[in-house]
Amino acid sequence: MEYAVETIQISKSFPQNKRFRDLLFPSRLKAKTTALKNISLQAPKGEIFCLLGPNGAGKTSLIKILCTLVLPTSGNALVNGYDVQKHPKEVRRAIGYVISDERSFYWRLTAYQNLNFFGILNNISSSILPQKIKQVMNLVGLDYSSRVMFKDFSLGIKQKLAIARAMLSEPQILFMDEPTSALDPSSANQLRSFIADEMVGKQGKTIFLASHNLREVEEIGHRIAIIHEGQIKACAPLNKLSPLFKGMNKFIITVKNVPSDLPQILRQQIPDISKITILGQSEEKIEMEIDLKNKVEISEIVSFLVQMGGKIEKCIKKEIPLYEIYAKYTGEKILRNKKSKVQNEKKT
Repeated sequence: MEYAVETIQISKSFPQNKRFRDLLFPSRLKAKTTALKNISLQAPKGEIFCLLGPNGAGKTSLIKILCTLVLPTSGNALVNGYDVQKHPKEVRRAIGYVISDERSFYWRLTAYQNLNFFGILNNISSSILPQKIKQVMNLVGLDYSSRVMFKDFSLGIKQKLAIARAMLSEPQILFMDEPTSALDPSSANQLRSFIADEMVGKQGKTIFLASHNLREVEEIGHRIAIIHEGQIKACAPLNKLSPLFKGMNKFIITVKNVPSDLPQILRQQIPDISKITILGQSEEKIEMEIDLKNKVEISEIVSFLVQMGGKIEKCIKKEIPLYEIYAKYTGEKILRNKKSKVQNEKKT
C-alpha cells in the first residue's frame, strides 16, 4: 500500500523559556517539554486520516513537522514519499496547509487580492495565476469578482478561502488543523461535506485532519489515530478501533429455554464476567449485554448456555462507540446522547 504520510518514531521536545534572559543565555541543561513521543503512523493515499485528541495532545506539533515548519528532535517522516528533512522543497510542492488562524490573511484585501498575493509567493506564473484563482474560488463556492474585504467575511467564508489558498498549487495532500473549530454547526457541516465529497470523493486528495471534534471524525474519517500526551494510543479504521482496545469485549446474546434468573446463575458459574445488562426479557427468551474481562472467552459463555439446554438465537459482538474508546484512552469524560449511533458500517 502506498502511503501519503508515514512517520517512524517521531519525537519532538521544546526548551522551557521561563524568563527573558533564557532567550539570551540558553543553558544546555535547560528543562524541556516533550510534545511528541515516538510517533509512528501511516496515512494511505486518497483517504481522510483523522488525528483525534484533546487540546495540547501534540496534534499541531506533528502537523508542523509534516509540513516542514518544525524539525523533529528524532525520528523520520515521509510525505508523498519525500523525507521532510532531506527533501523539504519536494514536500512543500506536494502539500497544502489549512489553518483556522484568520491572522494569516490580509484583512484589508479582497479574497482575490489575498489569493493573488499568496500565489505570487508560491511562484505561480502570472500568466496562469488569474485562471487558477478563479478555479479554486469557484471550487469552494466563492465569487472571485467580489470586492468585499477579508475582514467583512463570515467565519465560514474565511475558512473556505483558507482551503482555496491551500489548493492554489494543486497539492496532492492537504493538512488541516481544526478546520471547523470556529464555525457554526451549519457551516461546519457544509465544510465537512465539501472535504469528503469534493476534495476526496471527486478529486482524490488525501486529507490529514487534526481535530478534537468526535462528530467530525465519525462523519468523515476513514482512519483515526487517537493521540494523548504526545503518544499514539490507537490507530485504525473507525470500525476496527474496538478490537484494538483490550478489556472492552461486549456481546449481545439472545437465548431461549433458560430460567428467568439466568444472569445470577452466570455470575455464580463464571465470576470473571464484568457486567450483565438485561436488554429484554419474556417468558420465552432473554436478551442480555455481557461485558467480559480478558480472561473470559465468549465461547465459554455459549457452551455453558447450551449445556443448560438453552437455544441461542443471536450472539454478536457489540461495536463500542468512539466516544467510549476516546474517553478510555484520554481519560476525558464525554457527554453523549444515548440515542446517537456511529454508522461504522459506512467506514472502510
